[in-house]
Amino acid sequence: MAIYPHNKPPVRGRPERISRGLGWFSVGFGIAQILAPRAIARITGVHVPAPLVVLSGLSDLACGVGLLTQDQPAPWIRARIAGDALDLAGFGAAALVPGTDRRRVAIAAGAVAAVTALDVYCSRELERRGRRPAPRHETISIHVDRDPAELYAFWRDFANLPLVMQHVRSVEVIDATRSRWGSAGPPRSRVHWEAEIIDDLPGRRIAWRSVDDSPLFNAGSVQLERVPEGGTRVDVELLYDLPEVTLGVALARLVGFDPAQEGRADLEASRDALESRKNPDNPRLMA
Repeated sequence: MAIYPHNKPPVRGRPERISRGLGWFSVGFGIAQILAPRAIARITGVHVPAPLVVLSGLSDLACGVGLLTQDQPAPWIRARIAGDALDLAGFGAAALVPGTDRRRVAIAAGAVAAVTALDVYCSRELERRGRRPAPRHETISIHVDRDPAELYAFWRDFANLPLVMQHVRSVEVIDATRSRWGSAGPPRSRVHWEAEIIDDLPGRRIAWRSVDDSPLFNAGSVQLERVPEGGTRVDVELLYDLPEVTLGVALARLVGFDPAQEGRADLEASRDALESRKNPDNPRLMA
């Protein structure tokens, strides 16, 4: 079950895109240094033994692989900055050696300085974003003794979602595809954002995500599958940023509050209400 169309995750911002670009650059340049160390030394104008160039290439390759495969790119960007500093220091020392092609050294040093500036910018932006908690990911599956079409009608009305999502306080439907959401929590910590439907297959699947300019990220999907023994298997996947931590949230975590368990409890409560077809506290679940 995919939250995103065509199984593609959302683009989280410019620093992440830059870090991936730097990752591919590190991989390419690292391979070049490993395979052709003498050629790289000639291009830069620095007379460096081939083994040292290969060692530098292995370092660049490791940073590139880390940037492309790890969820947290910030440590790898910092490693690149450290390597950039060593390279710039090396170019400065090489320029003082008699017989060095200072023009090539200056060009190479300028290129490294430009990449270093990009590394520093990316590191600062990632650090700033890293102060926020990582999005929470929950996957919950239950069996409901109702027809998929009936359950689809319930989930397709987003005004019902606060009944089954403990982190959502309200959802106001704007039009056929867009809605305005509000987070749960004390009034001063509540956040509002807009979401749009990105996948809608009546009777089978519904998926949504927050719009790009929202103050936090929220996405989810519901997959409905009729089972042979009767009823419907409901697979719910949620991915969302939590509002800033408040004292109440911190205390809840301290005593073992588990949003995934709370989400399952809410979902099971909605299942019971749908199967019984009456729920005085939640009129929208009544027949």
